[in-house]
Amino acid sequence: RLPRHPLASVTMAAEAVDVPYATLHTGAKMPLIGLGTWNSAPGEVKAAVIDAVEAGYRHIDGAAMYKNEKEVGEGIADVVGRGVVKREELFVTSKLPPWATTSPELVSAQLTETLSDLGLEYLDLWLIHWPFFTKAGTGFPPADEDQLGYNPEQYLATWRAMEAEVAAGRVKHIGCSNVSNKKLAALLAEATVKPAVNQVECHPTLAQTKLVAFHKAHGVVVTAYSPLGSPGRPDRLRGDDDPHPMSSEVTTKIAEELGATPAQVLIAYQIKRGVVVIPKSVTKSRIVENFASVAVAHRMTDAHVEALTGLDLQFSTEVTGKGRLIKGGTWLSGDATWESLWDDDWEPEA
Repeated sequence: RLPRHPLASVTMAAEAVDVPYATLHTGAKMPLIGLGTWNSAPGEVKAAVIDAVEAGYRHIDGAAMYKNEKEVGEGIADVVGRGVVKREELFVTSKLPPWATTSPELVSAQLTETLSDLGLEYLDLWLIHWPFFTKAGTGFPPADEDQLGYNPEQYLATWRAMEAEVAAGRVKHIGCSNVSNKKLAALLAEATVKPAVNQVECHPTLAQTKLVAFHKAHGVVVTAYSPLGSPGRPDRLRGDDDPHPMSSEVTTKIAEELGATPAQVLIAYQIKRGVVVIPKSVTKSRIVENFASVAVAHRMTDAHVEALTGLDLQFSTEVTGKGRLIKGGTWLSGDATWESLWDDDWEPEA
């Protein structure tokens, strides 16, 4: 049975259920469903945040790289100001961009900017957006000459600066994004403040089975971005052999069995696995529909989860993209390879 969350509930076809949560290493509760804001345009995201909170969401995921945190903050200010929720009832995530990672001063200044944009005194969760850093002040995507790649020592130094922000009370939890098991293991060995979360691309064709298992074994929560297969991603991120998990026959068959939409099935898949999921939408009806996936997760069976996981291409030797839709090709500079970006085949030492 899914755990119950005290803050919100969802109703679908006269079926009321409590919103489930993941328990972080501090004992804090992180709602298993949140509103994603990547690729949400200015002029739309404020209303999306308001609609989401009014629908029952208590988790908002954002990032400095998304260039829309001021509007996210306006949405939060609206619902808190009108008494829809209290600030402490919301779980707000942001991310440190690659260009603000190379000194403690840059890290601290970026957090100050993020908190100002959001209109908040603290973040519930702050992630390092990518393990691949760039020179200070560069844009995105970065030019090859501005890339610094992945350096374990620099990553740890950045982590130390984020640990200082936890001690200062400006951040409650810190974590990673787009980090492999191998890179997480290196961080766990040195971190003073344990990473609470790792946010990665995850959907049935990139089920991240090894990553989810390794993270659960080490008490690190996984958040799934692009859980619907990122149908709205920019053209520069599209490839001819990209999979389409939402239109798979497996997905559509399960949707019929559960009386749900294919999108709800893919969101419920993550909830059922205990993986936090952050579907993005700026359309009110879809925001509400996505939130109703909580009820679908209660009806989903282990057999459904197994069938969806059977779509996984991550360890296929015949599929070029390995099921990934956000492949990270931006970071293929210098000596970097696909293998060094994602470390899919890495196994921990016995």
